[in-house]
Amino acid sequence: MLKRLFWLGLLCLPALANDAVVRLRYERQYQGESITGHGTAFAIGKRTLLTATHNVFDSWKSGKFYDALRIEVKGDWIACRVKASDEYSDVCLLETDTDMSALKLAADELKTGESLSLDASARGEHVKRYAGRLTRKFKSGLAWHEMKIEFDHGMSGGPVLNVAGEVIGMAVAGTPKNGDLDHESGLYVPVVVIRAFLEELR
Repeated sequence: MLKRLFWLGLLCLPALANDAVVRLRYERQYQGESITGHGTAFAIGKRTLLTATHNVFDSWKSGKFYDALRIEVKGDWIACRVKASDEYSDVCLLETDTDMSALKLAADELKTGESLSLDASARGEHVKRYAGRLTRKFKSGLAWHEMKIEFDHGMSGGPVLNVAGEVIGMAVAGTPKNGDLDHESGLYVPVVVIRAFLEELR
């Protein structure tokens, strides 16, 4: 009974504004063909968003970003551009010319075992909310936390939320398994790393 109430509680988390978490899409040409890739982004200001750096890089070696980056706001695909990025933490700041509702960064991190949720676009589908919990901190020596949650390609860049709907991190990777992903686990950059990244830009 308690387990059932736990999951029902997560489903009743505060609803987000429709345009706060969005699908991200890049387009590029490769050998004469048009290739489209997907990810997730979320607004932290009226016209600024966060996403994972690897969502917007055309080539790590060249350091070039995709020319055509777009986010879906209220059903329309609009242009956005990279304002700043950090390869190590995998955090990237985007800007757009369209006003959006912003999410609030949490003041504190979660403790291991506490419940969380992730709003993200799996494989380019519409943004959905996924419930989970924090299982481990600072995976493999990096400033990444591990969460027990449904996870798939395209969910990188989605906000990880506490029960108050505040951002306590950003999804950046799935956990490798059998040449693909462990679809029951994901990694996220904690809010302290996001705050440090934003502070350096001031």
